[in-house]
Amino acid sequence: SFSDDPSDAKGFRTVYTGPAHPYGEALWPIPALGIGYGETKIIETHDFIKSIVENTEVSPNFNDGYQIALISDAILESAEKATWVSLDQSAENR
Repeated sequence: SFSDDPSDAKGFRTVYTGPAHPYGEALWPIPALGIGYGETKIIETHDFIKSIVENTEVSPNFNDGYQIALISDAILESAEKATWVSLDQSAENR
């Protein structure tokens, strides 16, 4: 982890995607190719079709999105009221 790095090596890094990364053998057969919109759509489609074939749930899913929406709403409510807001409270009032 970054906290374990020597003090002269801490800071931002450039990570070159390649075959060692998830989906790397298919998308980045050589290191240092970028990840763009096309690659993200390929990965999403792959995971979606795989979940259908294997009858498994893909993540993130609609429930994950719903939970994020609740968190976002609580953040807005907290900012408007200038106080802490419980996620359970926020969800109950909807």
